[in-house]
Amino acid sequence: MVEPSRKQFESAMVNRGFLESALSRQSMAMTSTSSSDVFANYSNIFRAWAPWSFIPDTRWVGAVREITTASRRSPSRSSIGSEHGGGLIDELFVLQNPGFAEDESSRAKFYALTKFVRSIVGDPTANIRIPHDRSQLLVSIDGTLMPLESLGTGISEIIVLAAATTIESSKFICIEEPEVHLHPTIQRKLIQYLYEETDNRYLISTHSAALLDSQRASISHVVNSQQGSVIETVSAPKSRVTAIADLGNRASDLVQSNFVVWVEGPSDRIYIVHWLFTFAPELVESAHYSVMFYGGALLSHLTAADEEVDEFIQLARINQHFAVIIDSDRSSSKSGLNATKDRVLRELNEIGAIGWVTDGYTIENYVPRKLMAEIIEQKYPERAYELPVSEWTSPLSRTFESTTSKPSKVTVARAVAAQTPEPDIWSPKLQEHIRQLADRIRVANGL
Repeated sequence: MVEPSRKQFESAMVNRGFLESALSRQSMAMTSTSSSDVFANYSNIFRAWAPWSFIPDTRWVGAVREITTASRRSPSRSSIGSEHGGGLIDELFVLQNPGFAEDESSRAKFYALTKFVRSIVGDPTANIRIPHDRSQLLVSIDGTLMPLESLGTGISEIIVLAAATTIESSKFICIEEPEVHLHPTIQRKLIQYLYEETDNRYLISTHSAALLDSQRASISHVVNSQQGSVIETVSAPKSRVTAIADLGNRASDLVQSNFVVWVEGPSDRIYIVHWLFTFAPELVESAHYSVMFYGGALLSHLTAADEEVDEFIQLARINQHFAVIIDSDRSSSKSGLNATKDRVLRELNEIGAIGWVTDGYTIENYVPRKLMAEIIEQKYPERAYELPVSEWTSPLSRTFESTTSKPSKVTVARAVAAQTPEPDIWSPKLQEHIRQLADRIRVANGL
């Protein structure tokens, strides 16, 4: 690492008087020496601190990747990939066959890589194997053993990427455009593998919008300007949209989330997200699923012949990995659903989507009566409210005593979601609905 020059140092100084005395004291504390020259004190501190010692050993993986043997190309410990692939097979061979003194972690790494290969090729019995002459990497699929390169460019490159990162440990690995030749689903599986099965840190350059879905990484948007490259952190939705647009993606190119949950309104979304987090915390909103509103009036106050119902069904068909959650609005256990809801449910069944009709009058009826009463008292301490007893009446349908106002659905939902009660307070019926929903979301995301 090159020490900054005197010119660079001076241009960075803001308050010279304060800095001179501070650097003098720090230099004496760190090196037992001090100088009247502020730059000399800075140099003493810089060398004693040695910031380069904090930078991890770095590796690089190029955009075009292949596995070669050491006899064909000389190995390089600074780069792994097509330009310097030599030695990769040898190191995989060691992981496959660790010696007596080898750490068990070697065997664990090879097993993790094998599991990843199985998920990529879709065969739970698949294996990877390095023959005794270490001439090539072989993959067994459905009982047939074949060279890696015979699996096609995409599969072979993803395995090379996984293998190259698996053999390393506690390194800083720079990967150039891992999406080359890779399906978006496989790109996401790669990011998950790197996060869960390796202990390296990664800097990835990419033009893939699919990789921006990852919740495991921070994202920076690099823009070329007249002043040079400008790096901006991508955090807010607006900056994410800008980054995706700069990658050349149009709105019409981007499909919805892998799974969409359609609900009537904002309070329903709060409950669904809360329940999914309670029973399937690994599922993340915006990453694994999205919640969209269709508006309760669409199904509650329209007839089956209305054009808007047709439009809703066509909109739902954009992404067939979805569920629609509908308030039953039934006044008793013997009441039936109206014609519109019956029709929507039939349509959902035909395309294999989930149609979840609440077991009570509305989604709020899933909230235990005692908890609902406590929340209303907590949020509205100055008002009296008589909570309906029947599950066939909305618990928030009545007005406060001597007023014309009602409890806010959103306020109550947020308060319920802020609680951390035991999962078993929720009814078995609700738990079954949520488990079915979570299972569908997992399938849509390949989890």
